[in-house]
Amino acid sequence: MLAAFVWLLRAGVGAPQAFALSVLFVALGVVGNLPGALLYVKSGLDPARAASGDQAVRG
Repeated sequence: MLAAFVWLLRAGVGAPQAFALSVLFVALGVVGNLPGALLYVKSGLDPARAASGDQAVRG
């Protein structure tokens, strides 16, 4: 996946800069998904219940 980012982002810049930018994009994607992942793990949401639409709030 990083190779595709390097290939796309190398227009006018060197390979090291394109690689650094692609790593930054991937890292930001991971960091951006951490809050949702933590909420998912903490809530203990059952995937079967989520598919059925039964998502009652537990207190």
